[in-house]
Amino acid sequence: MTSMEKNNQFCNVEAVTGQLKALMETVHGMAEQQCAAHEVERALWQGVLALGRELMQAFFDGLGDGDEGAVVVLNGGQAVRRLEQRHRRAYQSVFGSFILERAVYGTREDQKIEYVPLDARLQLPEDKSSYLLQEWDQALAVETPYAQVSATLERILGFSPPVDSLERMNRKMANAVAEFWDVQPAPPAREADELVVATADGKGVPIRRAADQAPIEDHRPKKGPKPNRKKMATLGAVYTIERHRRKAGAPELRR
Repeated sequence: MTSMEKNNQFCNVEAVTGQLKALMETVHGMAEQQCAAHEVERALWQGVLALGRELMQAFFDGLGDGDEGAVVVLNGGQAVRRLEQRHRRAYQSVFGSFILERAVYGTREDQKIEYVPLDARLQLPEDKSSYLLQEWDQALAVETPYAQVSATLERILGFSPPVDSLERMNRKMANAVAEFWDVQPAPPAREADELVVATADGKGVPIRRAADQAPIEDHRPKKGPKPNRKKMATLGAVYTIERHRRKAGAPELRR
């Protein structure tokens, strides 16, 4: 089989070629119309996202459903059989959303699924968001509110992750923090800097009541305590640092 035949079998080459040709024609037309550079940039970006989605779909199609035969013996020696129904799962990538049809293995349909070859082969995350998308989500979430993260990705990628999904993702990642630091060795004393700094900051977090409870009053400036309105979230850090000695006077006077 030739390389071209393999490519045709792997993906719809005509569709990909057609999209690329249309994108080139778009750029040529915008050049003739003397469009602004940012308009061309936007059109190119949208075309690249569409092309990436087509190629990502071709990647999934080329792998199939991950079927490894009627029976699979797991590492522990347990034999599991392929269930009759293919199971679907969503996969949200930076190029958009995909639905994967996978062969799954277990004892029977209403029992726990023991093995999903395609998920294992592709190292898919437990939830639907790709690891790359999670990386981008969290890079933004540590600096800006969740709603702003969602709005920013909507402008860049054309879809907006729900705020509750971003919150769950952040909580899940936070579960690994303590375990991560537990396995980090303490630095040797000779490598520690002279000063030890301990810092903490607190932030009031409004309490969200259940739907069947009376709503919390609007947060308006009032005198006196506000019981049962907020909880305090505290973030602390401890680190070492060298002294930073400052000299008095303007630089030109220090000779």
